[in-house]
Amino acid sequence: MRALRADDVGALFSIGSDLEVMKYNDDPMVEMEEAVKRFEMHELEFKEKRSIRWGIARKEDDRLVGTVLMYKLSRKFASAEIGFELAKEFWGRGVMTEVLEQVVQFGFEELALNRLEASFATENVGSRRVLEKNGFVYEGTLRDKWYMNGRYWDGVVMGLLRKDYLAWKDGR
Repeated sequence: MRALRADDVGALFSIGSDLEVMKYNDDPMVEMEEAVKRFEMHELEFKEKRSIRWGIARKEDDRLVGTVLMYKLSRKFASAEIGFELAKEFWGRGVMTEVLEQVVQFGFEELALNRLEASFATENVGSRRVLEKNGFVYEGTLRDKWYMNGRYWDGVVMGLLRKDYLAWKDGR
């Protein structure tokens, strides 16, 4: 993981415009300008301490292949939500599981959060597996949570509490 850079905009567009990668996202990119605007938005939200988006880069050439986001950061409630996307050529290789482990550790150990949460479309079994491998537990299903790609989607909510993270971490 590393900070996003302005020269990542092309890769952000490539990932964000891939309809298979963005199948469960309500706003896949259509034009490069959208990637520029999202990059600028993430920079601003980071400065305002509302979110952190990291780039996931290949070790060999530092090419961006995905991102992971910690957003809705709340000091008051010691909580945050997470989201992620990964270029499909890297699916099934354990990349996101490894990255998410680092994000979870950062959230609980560096930011002193008490709760992390993620939500995703029920059909998105890949996201569920990645979250389960990192200790997240199913908390519920929200019916018709999102309207995306011409239909309503139910949303699964999974969470991880600090106490459960510490027990999970010690039990591995």
